[in-house]
Amino acid sequence: MPDSSKVAERVRIRSAEAYLIITFIVASKAALFFVSLLTKFFTDRLLTRSGLPVQPFSLSAFGSLWSQWDSVFFITIAVQGYAGNRSLASFFPLYPFLIALVNSILHDATLSAVLVSNIASVFVFFYLYKLIKLEFGRKIAEKSLLYFTIFPLAFLLCAAYSESVYLAFAVAAFYYARTYRWWIAGVLGFFAITSRLVGITIFFALLYEYLSQKEVIEGLKVKIQNIRCISWDIIPLILMPAGLIAVFATYWLVFGNPFAYFTAEAAWNRAVTFPWVTIRSDYGRLNSLVIFNYLSLGLVLTLVAYGFKRLRPTYLIFIGLNVLIPLLSNTMDSAVRYYFVLFPIFMILGILGNRYKVADRVMLVTFPIMLGYLASVFVLGWLTP
Repeated sequence: MPDSSKVAERVRIRSAEAYLIITFIVASKAALFFVSLLTKFFTDRLLTRSGLPVQPFSLSAFGSLWSQWDSVFFITIAVQGYAGNRSLASFFPLYPFLIALVNSILHDATLSAVLVSNIASVFVFFYLYKLIKLEFGRKIAEKSLLYFTIFPLAFLLCAAYSESVYLAFAVAAFYYARTYRWWIAGVLGFFAITSRLVGITIFFALLYEYLSQKEVIEGLKVKIQNIRCISWDIIPLILMPAGLIAVFATYWLVFGNPFAYFTAEAAWNRAVTFPWVTIRSDYGRLNSLVIFNYLSLGLVLTLVAYGFKRLRPTYLIFIGLNVLIPLLSNTMDSAVRYYFVLFPIFMILGILGNRYKVADRVMLVTFPIMLGYLASVFVLGWLTP
C-alpha cells in the first residue's frame, strides 16, 4: 500500500491514453443505446401484432427509454421545482438544477436529463482513469476502466439518474485531494454532497486523507505533535459539508422544514435503525430484488477483503461508510446503486484482473452479458435499481 503521508504527483494523460478512454466511452454509449433501440424495436413489433398503439420514434421517445422510475422525480423537480411536494425532498437538487439549465436550451426535459447524465459520465471516465493511474499505474488503470465500462450496472451512466453527476464530482474530488489541491477538492466535494446525501461520506474520507498528508494520522495512530502541521488549506475541506447545509436550507425555504428529506424517506420505508433490524425486515419480504441487493453486498465485502491491504485507508473509509448507510436505513432497496458509486471497488477489480487471468476472462465474458440484459429490462421499465 502506498505511503499514506505522501502527496501524489499530478497525472497527465497522453494522447494514446486519451484515445483509449474515448474509445471506451464511445463504445459503451453506442452499445447501450443500440441495445435500448433494439429492445424498443422488438417491443414495438409485439405491440403492433397485439393491436396496441406504438409511440413513434423521436429524440424525446429515445430519452424516455432511459428515463425510468426515479427519473420522473428528477425531471419533475427540474420543470416545476419542489412545488411544496414533500415526497420530492428525497431527491437532492443539483441534478435537477443541471437538467433545468440544459432544458432551457433544448426545451425537452426528458432528453435534457439523459444528456446531462451522459455528459457527466465523460468526466467520470477521465478522472477515474487519472485517479487509478495515480495510485497503481497505467496498466491497472486501463484494466479498471475496462471493467467499469462493461460493469453490469454501467447502464446507470446513460440513464436519467444522478449517479453520473455524483460520480463526476466525487471521483474528481478524490483526485484533487490526492494531488494536494484542496480548494478544488473542497468545491467538488461541496457539489457532490448537493447531488446525494451519501456525498457526506466524501468529507470523512478526505478528512482522513488530509490528516494523513499532514502526518497527523498514520494508520490508526494519531500523532498529536504534528497537529501544528495543519494549515489554512484545511478551510475548503471544513467548508465541504456546507453542501448539506445548503440543501437543508433550500428545504427550509421550500417546505418550512430543513429535515424534509428524512420525512420523505419515511414514505419509502426508510428510517435510521440497526443493521440487524434492516436484515430482519428485508428477510420478511424476500424477493429477487432483495436477494440481488444482498448478493451485491456480499460481492462488495469479498472484494474489500481482497483489497484491504492494497487500498489506501482513505478509500476504505469511503467504502465502509457507504456500505453501512443502506444497512442503517431499515431497507436495502436500491442498495446496488449505493455500491455502484463505490469507485475504489474498480481499483480492486483492476488489481484482481491484472493478477489472475481467470478472473479477467470471467469478467470480460460475464459483465457485458449481464450489462446488456439489465439495460434491456431497465428501458422496458421492469428493473427498479
